[in-house]
Amino acid sequence: RHYRTVSITKNEHRSCHFWRGSINNRYRCNWLYGISWVGEHLFNIAMSINVLITRPGENGLALGKNLEMLNVSSNYFPLIKIYPCSVDPLPQEHYDIVVFVSPNAVICGNKLPDAVLARAQIAVVGKGSLKQLTLQNIKVDIAPDSHFTSEGLLAQPELQVIKGKTILIVRGKGGREKLRNSLLERGAEVDYLEVYQRKNIHYVLSELEVLKQKKISIIQVSNQESLDRLIPLVNKASWFASCQWWLLSERTKKS
Repeated sequence: RHYRTVSITKNEHRSCHFWRGSINNRYRCNWLYGISWVGEHLFNIAMSINVLITRPGENGLALGKNLEMLNVSSNYFPLIKIYPCSVDPLPQEHYDIVVFVSPNAVICGNKLPDAVLARAQIAVVGKGSLKQLTLQNIKVDIAPDSHFTSEGLLAQPELQVIKGKTILIVRGKGGREKLRNSLLERGAEVDYLEVYQRKNIHYVLSELEVLKQKKISIIQVSNQESLDRLIPLVNKASWFASCQWWLLSERTKKS
């Protein structure tokens, strides 16, 4: 792998790396990884770039605005659309811990009874969820220190001895089972509250050709789901493979 370091400037200096990887052993792509949250670690490159934003909804639009503040061009290209869904009654009236796995879980989970939130410890997987809860004046008790993933949350001291505790995970339909399974293994009683669902957005070849004319240089990828939806587009638009891919998740990079 060949690395080159790029300075990140915003009250501090860190480094991120470009490296080459492969997609399905067929396509050679440049990967960009190392920026965990755009509000803190926006990079400054002395060249003209154009970012393709695949993050859906308000988060994707906010990312575009942050890039615009740095005079970085971007194009909004969501791969999925988020829809609130009907919510089943909670199996229990009270929980010891309520976990929000994403900002969309917070936004769409606003029907959660105040009594449930008042009596429970509130936990989040990532900074986006923390920000959304803060905007709603809800105090967060448990959050990862650095690795903003299910594994990072599971490493927190408050979740080590949880035998007999009741835990509610607020999330979208489907998704990883890592968090729930690990909590069950530690003796907790775990329920799901699924508050939103995802629907694929399909693009035709003509729409991809329009993007090609805009000379996209970086493709932003939020998570594994986004990466999985991007792979088929490489078959339709080979120019995707010549772009740098901006990965916001270490787990996605490893895949």
